[in-house]
Amino acid sequence: MAAFGTRVRVDQGWSLRSADVRVVPGGGFGQRDQPGIWAEFDSGVLPRAVARRPGLVISSLCTGAIILGRRG
Repeated sequence: MAAFGTRVRVDQGWSLRSADVRVVPGGGFGQRDQPGIWAEFDSGVLPRAVARRPGLVISSLCTGAIILGRRG
């Protein structure tokens, strides 16, 4: 569930390695000490997970661009 109650549902299984589009969400920009974009930025886990691969489309939503910026 997202911060404001939005639920995300996946109808079928998927594999991160086989996905051809990845969208990095944002959120939590105003609360650096809370879960959200800053916690991901500081941990480094998500930036490392956004790997480059031929044919992979990577996009971001809102402050998810910070993660992509860190990834380069």
